[in-house]
Amino acid sequence: MAPTYSFVIEQFFEKNAGAQVEFQLLTTGYAATDTINIGNETRFDYLKIPILSNFYLGNSGRFHIKLGPHIGYLLDARDVSRVMEGELVIPTYGQPDDRPRKVMYGLTAGVGLSKLFGKHTLQGEVRYSYEFGRPESQERIFDINFTQLEFSLAYLFRVLE
Repeated sequence: MAPTYSFVIEQFFEKNAGAQVEFQLLTTGYAATDTINIGNETRFDYLKIPILSNFYLGNSGRFHIKLGPHIGYLLDARDVSRVMEGELVIPTYGQPDDRPRKVMYGLTAGVGLSKLFGKHTLQGEVRYSYEFGRPESQERIFDINFTQLEFSLAYLFRVLE
């Protein structure tokens, strides 16, 4: 589990509908072991950009639903621990010859509550993201893709009227 940092731009088109673009610094990865408990742990750092449709129910205290695609770019892949050497059963992704795919893409959906305070909004939500791409570019037998479960608390400032 790692924190995610983001910058959000949200636009309301109708009273109960809008859209948002988010720029997230996201860390994801995996830890895998073989049958004798020897393994590798790898982390991937992405710039992820969800483009979401927003639907709101209520007035100042609102329930919201968000849904849309996301794209991302791999900034760094690193092996946190690499115990196995030689002929690896569990491939690595953070070594110079690994060449993981740089682009991620998938779908993101979330639900939450928001409370309006004049021109500002306090928002809490739960999101689920499914990744259609996978970091493997060498067609090794190891198949990996990611899902993320995000819990967020945001304070949104109104900049333009």
